[in-house]
Amino acid sequence: MGKIFIINDSSITGGADTASDLGTGSVRWGNGYIANTLTVGTVSATGSIVGASSGSFSGKVSGTIGSFSGTLSVGSAATFSSDMQVQGTADFTHTMTATTISASGQLISGSTAGVVGQLASLIYTFDTTSALQVTSIPVPFAGRIENVYITTGSVSAIVAAYTVRVGSAGSVAVATVSNTTASQGVQEALTTSATTYAITNALVVTRSAQGTAGDTAICIVVRKTA
Repeated sequence: MGKIFIINDSSITGGADTASDLGTGSVRWGNGYIANTLTVGTVSATGSIVGASSGSFSGKVSGTIGSFSGTLSVGSAATFSSDMQVQGTADFTHTMTATTISASGQLISGSTAGVVGQLASLIYTFDTTSALQVTSIPVPFAGRIENVYITTGSVSAIVAAYTVRVGSAGSVAVATVSNTTASQGVQEALTTSATTYAITNALVVTRSAQGTAGDTAICIVVRKTA
């Protein structure tokens, strides 16, 4: 009969690699207390996965409920059919699959694709020429224009009309209106409509000819919708 397990000064091992189990499906152990690191190939839980501090997984995390008050770090994939609660930081270098993602704060993505509802600001500075200027500003995702702001730069008392259009012949987001404050370093909001756009469209901005030469900056706040 082969060796079932070996008791050494610092470890208890099976007779051969992966040859022995700890408990069975019908005869299980109670609670297990591990002070340091538990290394496993797969974590499978029918109940809660609770981390008092943090959890770090280089493979896949799959469970019904996960609760971590510290940092959850997943290097492969995470799939939760129910709730995952992380009070600290959750880092995913691969894919997290979830039915619903709900946040009381901001959802921030490091990718240009972003997440639905994410806000981004697109800023362009017109140079000091007094002639009419037109520029195309690329957008990182399909979305909707929320707000448009104009800031007067190095020269005060500049009044110019602005038009923001989706694409070269698309919907107008800002009916041609003028900034009236025209004070150096002052930000002014322009009247906008909730115009949506596809990722294939750039936002075309026109600044009319102005009597005084000077630079102005336009800030367009957009929200991802799809």
